[in-house]
Amino acid sequence: MRRYLRSGEFGWNFLCGLLVYGIAMFTLIKHFSLWFLLPALLLIALYPFAKKAMDSLVIHLFSVRVCNFLNGSPRGLDAIYNILVIMPLTLPLALGWFIYCHRAARKMRQQESMQ
Repeated sequence: MRRYLRSGEFGWNFLCGLLVYGIAMFTLIKHFSLWFLLPALLLIALYPFAKKAMDSLVIHLFSVRVCNFLNGSPRGLDAIYNILVIMPLTLPLALGWFIYCHRAARKMRQQESMQ
């Protein structure tokens, strides 16, 4: 997880989440109270982790080629993929990725202590 936090991919995903959720917050602030929009701040912070989890899941289930197609499509497929798949599932994907990283780190520590 530390390596991902230091990578440029994390920064780019954070800016993407900030842009999309920021636009949504700016548009909805006229219709809702500020307290209703505060959870969006949490989603902005969790979006990079959800994006990483979804990319890892696509690579695991399909292939790197499919992941590259979804993320680098010049036809705007990447925007549709982000808005329709990743944005609604940000919270469960990010929490699932945190749990996976925690279990992997714990398993690695157990293996090291056995040796």
